[in-house]
Amino acid sequence: LFGRGGPGALALEVATTGATLLLPAALVDFFARFPEGRPGRVTRRVVALGYVGAAVLFAVAALASTFGSLSESATPALAFLSSGAFEALLALFFAGSVVAAVIAFVASARRAPAQHRARLTTLVWTVVLGLLPLAVLTLLKNVAPAVHVPGERWAAWTLLLVPLGFGYATIVHRVFDVGMPSTANRPAPTFGFTPGA
Repeated sequence: LFGRGGPGALALEVATTGATLLLPAALVDFFARFPEGRPGRVTRRVVALGYVGAAVLFAVAALASTFGSLSESATPALAFLSSGAFEALLALFFAGSVVAAVIAFVASARRAPAQHRARLTTLVWTVVLGLLPLAVLTLLKNVAPAVHVPGERWAAWTLLLVPLGFGYATIVHRVFDVGMPSTANRPAPTFGFTPGA
């Protein structure tokens, strides 16, 4: 069932492709809504465009894989899917989605109320510095694999800035506390249970 060319292997391949394409689009959607939960009109269009792009690429990959498994001869769609052109297109979609997610997050943070904007400064910088280097390197290495980028092996480590930034913003600034006042106006925490808190 899950052997090479079997229906189970085909279904697993299609599901993996779908999840891989959905992740960048969902990333844009998340950062467009965080922290305000109300993306702007332009940002909503970008989010919709991301999902449409993921759906189109998924349809191409799924149809090519399905027809390729049913046909004994190599189809043009399957040849395109296995070529470097489709991989470059996926890299472009991934890099573009990450850049769009960063831009949407910066725009969302700028729309936040002034008392909350200061709580997001560190998080914004960690997201920008954590995601952009990997996005640029991914695009560059797929479009021009022979190009050597100094320090490219360290690019993946920049991703650690994103969870570190969220951890810091959650613990220190409590960015996930809905309706909480800013840290500048919040009284010092008390250690103990407060009834009704």
